[in-house]
Amino acid sequence: MKEANPHLSDDVARHLTLHGTNWNADGSLIWKFDNYARPFAPYDHNLDDMGKILNQIECPVLLFWGMESRFADPESDGHGARIKNHRLIKVAGAGHWVHHDQLEIFLRETASFLKSEVGD
Repeated sequence: MKEANPHLSDDVARHLTLHGTNWNADGSLIWKFDNYARPFAPYDHNLDDMGKILNQIECPVLLFWGMESRFADPESDGHGARIKNHRLIKVAGAGHWVHHDQLEIFLRETASFLKSEVGD
């Protein structure tokens, strides 16, 4: 687990390994996942359609981007700008799973965002 994601603490890596896997009948492990939560289209995403959807979001949105993610910075690729009312938090020392790689930052920024949008 830590070879695949060196940002993980020992505790988080252990937790994900213990709770994120199932045993196969042959004694090997397989990752748990929900097929309904991974709806990939049988064709590539149409960026124009995605832009139209993102432009319709009116509520405040908090975005996180791990600066070591394999995905592009939402500001530099233009996707972030399509969401009118967004705040982007760029997190050093994190990849795609910011909430696993830098949990304290994720929780602090999320709490701050919710307080600023909902009030005390």
